[in-house]
Amino acid sequence: MGFESEKKFVRFAEVVGIVALGRSTINRMIATSTFPQPVKLTDHRIGWYLHEVQAWMSSRPRRNE
Repeated sequence: MGFESEKKFVRFAEVVGIVALGRSTINRMIATSTFPQPVKLTDHRIGWYLHEVQAWMSSRPRRNE
């Protein structure tokens, strides 16, 4: 993974688009520690490290058909 993706933050709306899950699903997964934890960017803004979201995506099992 390149240094650029390691230092890039993505906002909630971007995460929803990247992982194709809804906000409530992501929030449930955060609460059960099955999704990367957000980082507090300011008092009113959170974000995720892009590389952590990408690693989570890569860890998902493929469906055997």
